[in-house]
Amino acid sequence: MEKKQNYSCGSYDLAMIIDDDSLSSFINQHIFQINKNLFKDSVILPSGFSAIDYLKKSIVDVDTKWPDIIFLDISMPAVDGFEFLKIYENEFPLSLRQKTEIYFITGSKLDSAIHSYIEKGSVKGYFEKPLNEKALKKVLDF
Repeated sequence: MEKKQNYSCGSYDLAMIIDDDSLSSFINQHIFQINKNLFKDSVILPSGFSAIDYLKKSIVDVDTKWPDIIFLDISMPAVDGFEFLKIYENEFPLSLRQKTEIYFITGSKLDSAIHSYIEKGSVKGYFEKPLNEKALKKVLDF
């Protein structure tokens, strides 16, 4: 199920959150509303599969925007954050991927797997769940 929020002008046209945790998604949605100056629009998706489907649709449907920024939960059933990145890097052209910043959101501390994706440049950074105002403002500093 896709939840779409429309907000006023911001630094990013579209922010995407991929998170299976409904409580975190509710908190993240609230944080986005408080910080509507950062994002013009947002989409919250409950799984890696739904995010891949959304991204595929955005390539062929002019009304579906490609995200400028993705906040990606690591621990999800079926397709976790790491598996999502593998699919994302294999199925979508570099020209589109270069338009998007990806940040992990996680309930755990930095580990070697997270660190390797940051070092490789696939992910710009990570934030502990749930997102908060300070984390969103830090995105602008990356």
